[in-house]
Amino acid sequence: MASEPKITFKLEEVLKEKGVGQTEMADSIGIRRGTITAMKKSDKVNIKYLAQIMQYLELESVDEILEYTPAEKENS
Repeated sequence: MASEPKITFKLEEVLKEKGVGQTEMADSIGIRRGTITAMKKSDKVNIKYLAQIMQYLELESVDEILEYTPAEKENS
């Protein structure tokens, strides 16, 4: 069976690289910490919040915080 494509939210990695804590970021941009935690744990990322996070972290491309992994094709 072929795997499904996947998009990974790399927030934890980016926060570490930038030296910023999740609580600090959440408080600065007005997003509840629980909302950010939920985004990190699920496959659902709110686009509005993603834009606010990217602006706060001074990211220029979604590639810096989202990673796309294509589906593996089934061997015939």
